[in-house]
Amino acid sequence: MFFLPGVIAATLAVRGRGSRLVSIGGALVGMGLIASVGHAVAFYSPVAFHAKAGIDASTITALDNAAEAYPLLIAHIIAFIAGMTIGVIMWLIGLRRAGRIPVWAVVAGVLFAVADSSGSVALGLVGVLAALAAFVPVAQSLLVEAPEADVVIAPSASVSTTAA
Repeated sequence: MFFLPGVIAATLAVRGRGSRLVSIGGALVGMGLIASVGHAVAFYSPVAFHAKAGIDASTITALDNAAEAYPLLIAHIIAFIAGMTIGVIMWLIGLRRAGRIPVWAVVAGVLFAVADSSGSVALGLVGVLAALAAFVPVAQSLLVEAPEADVVIAPSASVSTTAA
């Protein structure tokens, strides 16, 4: 959740080229971050409560299986995965198109999205390093002035006030 203010700030800082992609990707990332909290509470809390209450393992397994099929938990998982994979990639591509981050940050973001969704500890560590490589340039982009936006200014029409 501490990541969300940075996503909002970086998203709002982009004008012109890449802004639509940044807005959509930023919204997906925000959704994924919020869903991650909901998923953690919905998934891990009941297991801890049941274990603390001394419920036997077969009952906990049955409750876990029922939770896995619950539509709200499935929606949280889908929102989390979509936000933290598709959203991150879209957001970083948009930030690159806007000239806010280097291309290697986008590559690191793709590596983060792939490695973070694996079950391996080694790939998880790669994902953490890739996340740093992807998101540190985003944070740095908030400290520098934005590049000039592609703005087209239409010439103003002059109105003659002289009487004919």
